[in-house]
Amino acid sequence: MLLVQSVLSNIQFAEYALLGAVVFLLCWLMFAEKKRTQFAPPGPRPLPLIGNLLDMVGADPHIRLTEMAETFGTVFQVRFGREPVVVINDIDLAKEALVKNGDDFAGRAHLPTTDLLSNSGMGIAFADYGRGWRIHKKLTHNSLKMFGQGMFQLEDKITTEADWLCGYLKTSSGAPLDPYLPLNTVVGNVISSICFGKRFEPEDDEFRTIIGYNEGLVDTVGKDALIDVFPWLAKLPNSTVTKMKQCLKTRDNVLNNNIEEHRGSFKDGQPRDLVDALLKAQAEAAAEGGRKAQRYLSDEHILTTVNDVFGGGMETSTTTLRWILAFLLHHPEVQKRIQAEMQQVLCANDPVRLSDRERLPYLEATIREVLRMRPVAPLAIPHVAIRDSSVGDFDVPQGTRVMFNLWAIHHDERHWTDPATFNPDRFLDAKTGQLLRGGSFLPFLAGCRGCLGESMAKAELFLFTARILRDFRLELPDGVSPPSLQGRYGVVMAPDRYDICFRPRNA
Repeated sequence: MLLVQSVLSNIQFAEYALLGAVVFLLCWLMFAEKKRTQFAPPGPRPLPLIGNLLDMVGADPHIRLTEMAETFGTVFQVRFGREPVVVINDIDLAKEALVKNGDDFAGRAHLPTTDLLSNSGMGIAFADYGRGWRIHKKLTHNSLKMFGQGMFQLEDKITTEADWLCGYLKTSSGAPLDPYLPLNTVVGNVISSICFGKRFEPEDDEFRTIIGYNEGLVDTVGKDALIDVFPWLAKLPNSTVTKMKQCLKTRDNVLNNNIEEHRGSFKDGQPRDLVDALLKAQAEAAAEGGRKAQRYLSDEHILTTVNDVFGGGMETSTTTLRWILAFLLHHPEVQKRIQAEMQQVLCANDPVRLSDRERLPYLEATIREVLRMRPVAPLAIPHVAIRDSSVGDFDVPQGTRVMFNLWAIHHDERHWTDPATFNPDRFLDAKTGQLLRGGSFLPFLAGCRGCLGESMAKAELFLFTARILRDFRLELPDGVSPPSLQGRYGVVMAPDRYDICFRPRNA
C-alpha cells in the first residue's frame, strides 16, 4: 500500500512539474515578445509560438493586412510564428524604404519555399543582397538592354508576336475561346527570345511542358504558407511540397537542356541572349582562376537566374493581360472608348508603336487602372533589413522581415476617390486629357529591388492590348456571366479561367 501511494505521489509530482514548466515557458515567451517589441511599430498582440496567425484567418493575406492598417496605422508589425514582420501600407513610406533607404531593406528571407525555388538563395528574385546578387543583376540588366536604344528590337519582337496572336484569335471565328494559352504563347516567346533566342508554337511539347510546370508552381507556391512559418513542417509528408518539387525537377530539366545547347553552340564574341551572357561570364571567371566562377557563376546559379527572368517575366505579364481582358468584359463602355480613341489617332492599317502611348492616353490609363486594382503580387516578395534602420517614426532592427502591401497602397482612400471602383479617368488630367504621373501607385516596386523587366512588361501590356482592341470586339459568350474579378491568391494573384468571343471589328 505504501508503495502504491509513493508511485501515485511521484506521478502527481511529475504532472505538477510538467505543468509548472509549461507555465514558465509561456510566461518567458510572453515576456520575451513584449521586451522585443517595445520599440517596434504597433500591431495586434501576438500569441506565444504562433504569433498573429489566428488574426490572418478568414481572408486573403493582403486583404487582412489592409484591414489591420485601419486599426494600427500605415506601418504596423505582425508575427508569423515568432518572426516579426513589419508591414508598410503607405506610398510615401514605401518609397522611403525602397528608394531613400533602399540598401537597408535589400535583403531576402531564407524560407523553405523560396529556397526550393532558388536553389537556396541563388539568382536574382530570392537571392540575398550581396556580391553574387549584384553580379547576376548586372548581367541580366545588360542582356535586357541589348535590344538597342529606344527598345526598337524589343518592340519589333512584340509586334511580331502580336501579329501571330491576332491571326490565332481570328481563326476562332468569334467562337468562345480561353485566352490563356495564346497569351502565354506570345508573352513566353518574347521572354524566350531574350533568354534562349528562340520561339515556340502552342503545340510544341517543350512549351506545353513549360506551361505545365508553371501552372504547378503557381498552384503550389504560397498555398501552404505554414511551412514558411514553421520550417520543420517541410520535413513531414506534404502533398503541396511534393508537387512543388516535381514541378521544379521538370523546370530544371527544361532549362538545363537549353543551357547545354547554348554551351555547345556559343562562340566568343557578342552574346546572342541571356544564357550566352551568363556562360560568357562563367568562362571569363574560370579563366581568371579565382573562386568567383564556382561561388557566384556555377551552373546552378545560371539556371536560377534564367528561371527568374523567364518564369517571372512570362507569368506576370500573362496574368496582367488576362486581368485587362476580364475588366474590359465587365466594362464594355471602356472598350468602346479605347477603340474610338484609336480610330481617331491611327490610320486603318498603321501598326501600333510604343511611340503611340502618349497619343493613346485613355488606353494607357486603362492599363494602369488594371495594375492598380489587381497588382499581380499584392504583397510583393518580402524584403529583409540588412542593418538597423527605420521607417517613418519606427525603428526596424537588422534581420526584420518587411512587407510592402501594394493592395493597401493601391486602394488608399487618402489618395484615390472610391478606390474599389474601376475608373481609368483617375489617371487622366480632367482638363487636358493627358496622363497624370505619380499617385499612390507602385506596381513594379522601386529602388534596387524593383522589377528589372518593368520596361519590357509595360511595352508588352500596351502593344498586345492595343493590337487586340484594334482588331477585335471582346464579347461574352451567349448566356455567360462576366468572369469573376476576385482572383486566386498565390505566387501571383490570377483570375479564374474564362472564355471570350473575339469578334473581328471589320466584320
